[in-house]
Amino acid sequence: MKRNLLFLLVTLPAVGGDFINLTFDEPDLSGPLDPVFPGGPLRGSVTEIIPGWSFFTDGQPVITTTWSPFNLGSGGGHVSLVQNSLGETAGPLGKASLIIQSQIAGVAPEIRLSQRGTIPADAAGLWLASGYVQAFADGKKIGEINPMTGPFIIDVSRFAGQEVNLEFLVESGWSIRFDILGFVPVPEPETWALMGTGLGALVWVSRNPSRRKPRL
Repeated sequence: MKRNLLFLLVTLPAVGGDFINLTFDEPDLSGPLDPVFPGGPLRGSVTEIIPGWSFFTDGQPVITTTWSPFNLGSGGGHVSLVQNSLGETAGPLGKASLIIQSQIAGVAPEIRLSQRGTIPADAAGLWLASGYVQAFADGKKIGEINPMTGPFIIDVSRFAGQEVNLEFLVESGWSIRFDILGFVPVPEPETWALMGTGLGALVWVSRNPSRRKPRL
């Protein structure tokens, strides 16, 4: 019964309005793309590999990123798109997820990703699979994801039907796997634990060992 509740949630997402590539599952791999190393991940422009989204490290735009077929790693860099495993592709995660890495070679900027679009009129929440991340709408914090405690849905009901700038913040020193599963009705309270169990094994997160928790 609980398994059926989870898949019911997956099969009832609201339409994504005019957000482009909301779930990161529609990369443009037509190129030009260059291999990071022979047979390895492919490097190209953010606007093609992750269309619709803008990325910033300490306020500076990220211009290039990488696409990694399954099992080839993230390709390096602060933001990478990776193909999910066959099992994940068949489940709620879909075709691809982001690997967002703040700390690289001693450099640890905060990383933001954003896109402007319309929250569907029937949307009550935005379902995420993520490590520690904070969510904002038009610059106002609307929630955060803690993979240890959940929840994995950000309440967007007060923005339903409105155009907003949707933004996510990964703080300095943190590296996470991040995916958006779609707009959904907010599930019943008893579903939270099920979602945490189901997604917990799919979320990868690491952090600067000197820090206990993200700043608020």
